[in-house]
Order: sequence, then structure tokens, then C-alpha cells
Amino acid sequence: DMLEVKERKINVLQKKIENLQEQLRDKDKQLGNLKDRIKSLQTDSSNTDTALATLEEALSEKERIIERLKDQREREDRERLEEVESYKKENKDLKEKVNSLQIELTDKESSLIDLKEHASSLASSGLKKDSKLKSLEIAIEQKKEECSKLETQLQKKAHEVEQQTGSRTNPEYVDRVKLLEKEVSYYKDEATKAQTEVERLLDILREVETEKNDKDKKIAELERQGGKDQTKKSPNIKLGQGDKKGLGQDPRKDSSLDGGHHLKLEELMNTLERTRQELDSTKQRLSSTQQSLQERDTHLTNMRQERRKQLEEILEMKQQALLAAISEKDANIALLELSASNKKKTQDEVMALKRERDKLMHQLKQHTQSRMKLIADNYEDEHYHPHAPHHQPQPLHAQPQSQAQYPHPTHAQQSPYPHAPHAQHLQHPQVPQQHPHPQQPQPQYAQHPQPLAPHQQHPRPPQPQHPHQQHPQHPQHVPPHGHPTPQHPHPQHPHGPPQQGPHPQHPHPQHPQHPQHPQHPQHPQHPHLAQHPRHPSPHHRGGPTRGPPHAGHRPSPDQDDEEGIWA
Repeated sequence: DMLEVKERKINVLQKKIENLQEQLRDKDKQLGNLKDRIKSLQTDSSNTDTALATLEEALSEKERIIERLKDQREREDRERLEEVESYKKENKDLKEKVNSLQIELTDKESSLIDLKEHASSLASSGLKKDSKLKSLEIAIEQKKEECSKLETQLQKKAHEVEQQTGSRTNPEYVDRVKLLEKEVSYYKDEATKAQTEVERLLDILREVETEKNDKDKKIAELERQGGKDQTKKSPNIKLGQGDKKGLGQDPRKDSSLDGGHHLKLEELMNTLERTRQELDSTKQRLSSTQQSLQERDTHLTNMRQERRKQLEEILEMKQQALLAAISEKDANIALLELSASNKKKTQDEVMALKRERDKLMHQLKQHTQSRMKLIADNYEDEHYHPHAPHHQPQPLHAQPQSQAQYPHPTHAQQSPYPHAPHAQHLQHPQVPQQHPHPQQPQPQYAQHPQPLAPHQQHPRPPQPQHPHQQHPQHPQHVPPHGHPTPQHPHPQHPHGPPQQGPHPQHPHPQHPQHPQHPQHPQHPQHPHLAQHPRHPSPHHRGGPTRGPPHAGHRPSPDQDDEEGIWA
């Protein structure tokens, strides 16, 4: 009996030993799995560090590019303002010179009118002088017509210069203006010389007229004396013949003087013709300079459009980098919270990650504000510069945004800058916020980006969006993230998790975007869904959607490894 009892005990002990050996094997397997998981986590952390380093380098490069572009813009603006001021001064000087030339032309016209009157007075002196003065009058009238033509041309030119006071000219125009100034001074000298010559001729005509009057008086006196004293008729006749000879010599002198005056008038006509040709050449030069100015204006507008496009691309890349960094922080926080460990180290890490995420969110907010300011500046430039009608408003994004990137519309309670998703609903498709259940109260939680349902993972064709989707100045109450309540794993359903899959009464259709604030510019509605191209979200890889994690649920090593890699 004792032997049987001992054998039974031995068998029992052998069974216990076998059970313990099986337990040891299980523990060894668990240790191996844990070691593999630790290795994968180490590789994930190294990958995240390298990604963060590359993102920081890219951000620093973009900031340097932005600073350089700002400096270049300021320098170009200063140069442009200096050129505009110099061109305005030059236009004012030219306008003053044209006015002075107009005054001189009016003086010349008045002098020509005086000459005409004087010629008409001389026409009454005699038949010979009348014919000569008529020829001079015809020449003066021709000159007057030419002067009136020149005056009209100068008035047109002055009007064109007044219209072009706001336009800018090229540096070659300064040299041309200097040459024209020299030519104008030369023609002024010629005009003064011609005026002195005309005055000299007028003095000669006055002297001739006085001499003629004196001769006429002498003839009258001699005739009276001849009538009184007939005895002295012969010497009086001789004296009259001598006087007539003198008078015959005087018309020869007058004809020579009139011929010289006619030559001077022809010279004046030639000078006026040359001035008219010079004015035509200056008109052609001004037209060429205007064309060059228009070409420069078009070039400047093209450069401004290119610079705006570059700034928008830089801002978009910076925003994508910030969104990628925020999504990585959220994924790390979710992994640490899913580990279900209450260690102080993990809590400190979670708090540090949350602080970093808040900093990134603040940077994203500032970035979006600067982007809004840039859009407003572009709008003002396009609507308050009528001299550049070819400026078209540039779209905010070069490529159309697909509606599939934003599967859930924005709720009215959503903050303009949505935060990271909670750890409890990273991988669970929820009912959209726009279709709440009447029996389920809606808590004050921010709307988080939802994963795509299996029938929505393929991108749909782009749909038209309203240009104003978000109102950045109406922030709603957003609770601090990273502290999920275990009794409510789904913020939209405080009475427990919903049924598996989407609600049967409310599937996930693609709802159109509701224009909430049409007076404000566009902002990205779901920044966390705009993943970095190197780090796509795990729920976009074509796999089936997983259910929500339950309280006390620990994910499998493969699931955690996959989430860590895609973080």
C-alpha cells in the first residue's frame, strides 16, 4: 500500500513537473515575443528620430528660403519706388519745359500778328510797297499757319505727357531727354536770333517809311512853291527830278531790304519745319518708351505671380510637415496609452509628448493665420490694382483636393484646428457627427478624424468645394486630449460602444461640405488626415477595420508592431 501511495505521488509530481515545464515553455515563448517587440519598438524609435531630423532640416531650409525671398521682395520694392520717384521728377521737368515752349510760341504768334498789322499799315503807303508788303504778308500768313500747326502738335504732345505722368521710363529715355533739351536750347537761340533780325527789319521799314513821308512833304512843299512862283519853275522842276531820282533810288533800297526780310522768313520757316520733325521723332521715341514700360509692367506682374505661387507652395509644404509631426506625436501618445501601464515614466513621456503636440498645434495655428494674411494680401492686390487687369486670383492649392481625403464633414462644434485622435478610437469607424441619435446626448468633444470605411478607401473624383469652409475666429470648447475616460470609449456614444460597424440607419455617405462662414478664407478641415507621404496612416493600407479596444484589452504584438511602424 505504501508503495502504491508513493507511486501515485510520484505520478502526481511527474504531472506537475510536466505542467511546470509546459508553463516554462509558454513563458519562454512570451519572453521571445516580448524581445521581438522591444526590437521592433527600438527600430520604430530610430525611424521616428530620423524622420524628425529630416523634417527639422526641411523646415529650417524653408525658413531660410522664406527670409531670402522676403529680403529680395523688400529690395525690389525699394528700387521700384526710387525709379517711380525719379520718373515723376523727370516728367514734371519735361512738363515745365513744354509749358515754357508753349509760352514762347504764343509770344512768337503775337509778334507775327504785330508784323502782319505793320505790313498792312505799310501796304497803304504805295503801290510798289503794297505789292511787296502783300508778298510779305502772304509769307507771314504761311508762317503763322505753320506755327499754329506746331502749336497744336505741341498741345497734343503736352496732353500725352500729362496722361503719362504716372508711367515709368527706361534709363535710355534720360539721355534722349538731355539731347532734346540741347536741341530745344539751340532752337531757342535760333528763335531769338530770328526775332532780333525781324526787329531789325522792322526798324529799317520804319526808317524807310519816315523817309518816304519826308520826301512826300518835300514834294508837296515844292509843288506849292511852284504854283506860287512860276518864274522859278525850271529850277523847281530840276529839283523835283532830282528828288524823283532819289525816290527812285529809295525803292531799290526798300526792295533789297524786303528781299533780305523774305530770306529771314524762309529761314524761320525751315527752323520751324525742323522743330516739327524733331517733335515727331520725340513722339516716336515716347511711344517706344511706353511700349517698353508696358513690357516691364507685364514682366513685373508675372514675377509677382510666380513669387506668390512659390510662397503658397512653401506655406503648404510647411503645413504638411507640421501636420505630419502632429500625427506622429498623436500616434506615439496613443501607443503609450494603449500600453495600459501606470508607470511614472510612461506618464511623463505622455505629458512631454502632449506638450510637444500643443507646441506644434500653436505653430500650426500661427502658420494658418499667416497663410490667411497672405490670402488677404493677394485679394487686396488683385482688387485694388486696376492697372494690372491680367492678375488672376491664384487658387490656394495647385491640385484639386479630393473629397475622399475628408470623409466626414465638419461639425458646428468642431474647433478650427482639430487635435489628435484619442487612443480609444484610432481604428474604429464611427457614426458621423452630423447624424446623432436622438436618445444619445452629444458631449462637448472635438470632432476627430475618422478612418475610412471599407467602401470608401478608394479616392473619389474631386468634388466642388465652397471656397469658405471654416471660420477660424469661432473656436469651440475643446477638452484636453490624451486623457480618455475608460467608461466611455467612444466620445460620440457615452452609453457604451455602438454596434459593430456603422449604424444601420446612418451609413457613411460622402456629405457635401456646408458653407458655414462665406466671408472667411478656406482652411484645411481635417489636417490630421493629410498624412505625410512617407508615413501613411495604418487604416489606409487596405486592411479590414478593427473594432474598438475594450477596457483591459491588450493588443497583440503584431498589432502593436504594425502601429509603431506606421507611427
